[in-house]
Amino acid sequence: MKEIQIIDHLLKYLSGKGYVFTTNVGAIDVVAIKGDETFIIEAKGDQVNTGRAIYIVIGQIISRMNIRTTVNRKYGIAVSPEHLEPFRYWGVEGLKLLPIHLFLVDESGKVEHKTPEEFVKLIASFSEEEYHGLRLT
Repeated sequence: MKEIQIIDHLLKYLSGKGYVFTTNVGAIDVVAIKGDETFIIEAKGDQVNTGRAIYIVIGQIISRMNIRTTVNRKYGIAVSPEHLEPFRYWGVEGLKLLPIHLFLVDESGKVEHKTPEEFVKLIASFSEEEYHGLRLT
């Protein structure tokens, strides 16, 4: 799925949740506001190398965390479920330190929002299933 499709589905989802939004604010893909809550969201569409795409989108959202504000700012990434594959090789300790929300967007337009805690649990479940014997204690 192309990045613009992910953004279109995400905007419909956010609108349905009562957010007003704008896109392409400087280098930011989506800024969504509801009351005193502001979401900064970076999206990533299909790429030849999904692993590289995940590193890029995580780097992009981390780079947005330097914006100073007094509002309740939240950060998120929006990707298709296919982008979860590279996370199978990640540990979760670093993700625990990053307050990143995950918006999974599928071809039908369904959006599943994971809080930072739920995002970490999802990635931990991959690690436990596939790398349980390789974990260091």
